Amino acid sequence: MVGVADAVWTGAFATLLAAFLAWLKYDTDRKTRADARETRAEAAKASEAATAAAGKVEEVKVTLKETTAAADKKLDAIAVVGEKTHTLVNSNMEVQLKLNKVLSQRLAELTKDPADIAVAAQADRLLAEHQSKQAAVDDADDRKARGE
Repeated sequence: MVGVADAVWTGAFATLLAAFLAWLKYDTDRKTRADARETRAEAAKASEAATAAAGKVEEVKVTLKETTAAADKKLDAIAVVGEKTHTLVNSNMEVQLKLNKVLSQRLAELTKDPADIAVAAQADRLLAEHQSKQAAVDDADDRKARGE
């Protein structure tokens, strides 16, 4: 038979067990809420970091665009200088070839030496070749300037 003392002990044990289970649930809920707050704080920090990174990306994009434009201008200027230098060198080459032709012809007329005559003929051929090549380049430049 169950006595009063057994019933009291059973009730007390059930009450203690219920209180312990309630405390466990409360503690678990408290930890879950703390974890949720921590997760929200980390998410906010990550969002701020992402926003800052996006700003940096935009800054890099703008800087890259400006740098590329500046580099393009410099390359265009270098190309112009290169083209002008090439034109100047070709012009000077023609002057040198003409001078060489005239001097070698004069020498051949004076000496009548077959070697000097051969050199004069070669000088004449070299000048003609250079003028032919330069005419082709000039023609191509003219077509380019006209947009053809």
